Amino acid sequence: MTALLSGPRDFFTGFAQVRDRIVSEVCSISLPLGDAAPSLAFCADVLGWDVVYEYSFDDPSFSAMVGSAERLRVRSSTVGPARDQPYLNLVDYGLPASAGGSLLGRGGLDRRGLVGVVVTTTDLDAVRRRALAHPGASAAEPVEVDLAPFGATCAAVVTSPHQIVHLVVETVE
Repeated sequence: MTALLSGPRDFFTGFAQVRDRIVSEVCSISLPLGDAAPSLAFCADVLGWDVVYEYSFDDPSFSAMVGSAERLRVRSSTVGPARDQPYLNLVDYGLPASAGGSLLGRGGLDRRGLVGVVVTTTDLDAVRRRALAHPGASAAEPVEVDLAPFGATCAAVVTSPHQIVHLVVETVE
């Protein structure tokens, strides 16, 4: 699902760096979760990302759009290095208990909003250590790659508790 948002220019100025075109860079990618707390902790502890924006809404039009007979309350915490840089949008879609309450574990490749994300760091070993110490997360051994635009570098796959694969690429400061 893709959403194009519009609104007061001054409000969106704080969310994007590309503002001279019809569409800016990606401002968020939804991660459908029932309980965002473990994911928020992973982002903070492993990637060093804080919550940069939060919102919620409760509107019958959204419930109708997704085909829910029950009124849904959507809650979101966006995390990243800064609010005006691409970030992840951790969303609780307010699914009723009768629907299982969460999309966690039901988001296969045919319907998952986010399969993976590339993250850069200047210290891959430190990110891997933090991931390995974090409950529910994992980190693969680093591999050497020649990856444009970074050149010869190291990268490793880090998987979050919410099962999103992060390709973490080491860059030179």
